[in-house]
Amino acid sequence: MIKVVSFDVWNTLLRIDVLYRKLAEILHQHHGDKLGSSKSLLDRIGRVYVEAKKMRRLARFDESKIVEESCRMMARELGIRVEDLKKALIETFDTVSCNEILFDDVIETLQILHSNGIEIAILGNTLFWPSALTRVLLHRCSIDKFVSVAMFSDEVGLCKPDRRIFIKLSEELGVEAGEIAHVGDGIVEDLGGALSAGMYGVLIDRYSEVLVVVKEARIAVVSSLNQVPEVLKKFV
Repeated sequence: MIKVVSFDVWNTLLRIDVLYRKLAEILHQHHGDKLGSSKSLLDRIGRVYVEAKKMRRLARFDESKIVEESCRMMARELGIRVEDLKKALIETFDTVSCNEILFDDVIETLQILHSNGIEIAILGNTLFWPSALTRVLLHRCSIDKFVSVAMFSDEVGLCKPDRRIFIKLSEELGVEAGEIAHVGDGIVEDLGGALSAGMYGVLIDRYSEVLVVVKEARIAVVSSLNQVPEVLKKFV
């Protein structure tokens, strides 16, 4: 029986493309054409994001210092001071709208799971900014009121797909790993990590129209969070 559903944050609950677009606009406002156009900045942010995720997966960051190291990496790529990037990130989080950054299937899905007696958790990786900023946004977008436990890599010094962070979450919840389904957009970080810890893994692919459940493999692929409650029934 599935007792808990844990969720990744970025590209699962919140749109990271909206956040980065807002960051590019703010950097352009403060630094003008010295850094290029907003579009040019967004392209460079996208490239460093992909590279930083690769480095994190290959354990080339010090996991205890991943926010600082990745932030320096982005600042170098953009040609600005780390302090200026941090200020721009804080302004981005302060001004981004929940209406534009929150996927439209999130609140309804959380409400259904909660009403069905399913406990809800969050398990997220961090890059470029501390989880404290993400927590503020989760509160502002009325997500955290459904959440029993929220755990982030910068707080525990472990990153998905390391099975230890998934096991740590199950211990924090007081629930066996086999009673948890983890939902995320990362094949390696979310699906692979969850399965390695003995959890069920649900991959969300918003660019497809599929609904696949392989009960024996403890795997599902969905195109919308609205399908998650249905998937939990198929896992049983």
